[in-house]
Amino acid sequence: MQRRVILKLISAGFLVPAAQPQDNDYQPLFFSPEEMTALDRLTEILIPATSMRQASAALVNRFVDVMVS
Repeated sequence: MQRRVILKLISAGFLVPAAQPQDNDYQPLFFSPEEMTALDRLTEILIPATSMRQASAALVNRFVDVMVS
């Protein structure tokens, strides 16, 4: 990968979560509400609760929704 592509990906990863609403009024951009629930469960398998935040607490499903849309 080129350096510019990597920098764009890194900056997108840092800017998107900050732009997302942190309340329960989040409206999915790509997935349906049922798919968001399934996505949350799948990300919990990939990023389980450890000493760091778990996937649901980090709102990984919202990040994936924004990136896919």
